[in-house]
Amino acid sequence: MPSSVQAVDRARGGAGVRVDVPVRSSRYTILLQALFSGAGVIVSSILALSVAGLLGAPEDVPLPPVAARAALLGAVVVATLFLAWRLAWNLGGREIYAREGSRLTIRREIAGVGRTRAFEWSRVHDLRVGSFRDQPVAYASWGRPFVGKGDAYVVFDYDGTPHFYGRGMDTEEARTLVSTLQRVGTVTVRR
Repeated sequence: MPSSVQAVDRARGGAGVRVDVPVRSSRYTILLQALFSGAGVIVSSILALSVAGLLGAPEDVPLPPVAARAALLGAVVVATLFLAWRLAWNLGGREIYAREGSRLTIRREIAGVGRTRAFEWSRVHDLRVGSFRDQPVAYASWGRPFVGKGDAYVVFDYDGTPHFYGRGMDTEEARTLVSTLQRVGTVTVRR
């Protein structure tokens, strides 16, 4: 499968590299997350009305205690928020890698809102491509923000601690990202 990462020259008035990696998700994944998020909103609304005493049951059907319904409401709300976050990540998430001078910054964001991590380049060691093929797991997501469905990622050691980014990239894309970050130039890599 050919890489969807392409390098484009762009003058920026200084030496540096910026790499934008938008999330690629299947329509099926997005559809399922949207359906389950919507179902969560409906169930949460019904439970909230029930806990508030505004929605009852027929007289011959006993309701669980309010505390049990409130606990279930809390669990459904947390699960729905998690699904909504995953949906937002799959629709508009991206990772932004920037290397200028002696700093490497990596930002994960959804629609401009996110977190940036900064690393001193001199303390970044062994920047490389990793693979989930080397790990004994069935599906390595479990809530972590993946950028695609590939089996590669970017990993580096910083002060002896490994840091993982770009999970789910194709191997070719991850190699392009690593080689781009290792050289300082005026290149923007986009999918």
